[in-house]
Amino acid sequence: MLLCVRDIVIIAVPLIAALVGICEYIRQGTQKRAEYFITMRDKFKKNENFQKICKLLVNKDKGIMNVCSANKIDFVSFFEEIALMMNTSLISERIVHYMFGFYAIECLDNEDFWENMKGNARKESPYWRLFREFVEAIRKYKLELEGEGQLNNVDYSFIMGWFPKIVSRIPF
Repeated sequence: MLLCVRDIVIIAVPLIAALVGICEYIRQGTQKRAEYFITMRDKFKKNENFQKICKLLVNKDKGIMNVCSANKIDFVSFFEEIALMMNTSLISERIVHYMFGFYAIECLDNEDFWENMKGNARKESPYWRLFREFVEAIRKYKLELEGEGQLNNVDYSFIMGWFPKIVSRIPF
């Protein structure tokens, strides 16, 4: 009987340790994804040039044609970074749609934004392929939500479930 209990302990201890390790790995992955999201959100909200462009896009202001091409390139490049993070599951599609989707769609659809862009910075440039694919993915996601009747009733409470827990663990 003693031999049997010892064998069970020999098997159970490594299994429990493995489960604890897996849980910690998952927790750290979630925390890292939250940190990526917070970094990108801050980059978007704290960049004065981005905020100026967003305001012009929302108001459909013709003044967007006068924005420096370098600032426009940085703006579109930011969305490509977001697309890469979404494609590698560092940020979920739901959060990307909620936080950045509107502005990406507005940017692609606003002809005045692209008016003075030249060479490889033009809208049709192969260098913006990822950006165009990103916007199409966001549009598709939006259509799926509309088809399910969820667009006007999107429940973002999932953010409140994990976000405060993760933020409270991040040392500032």
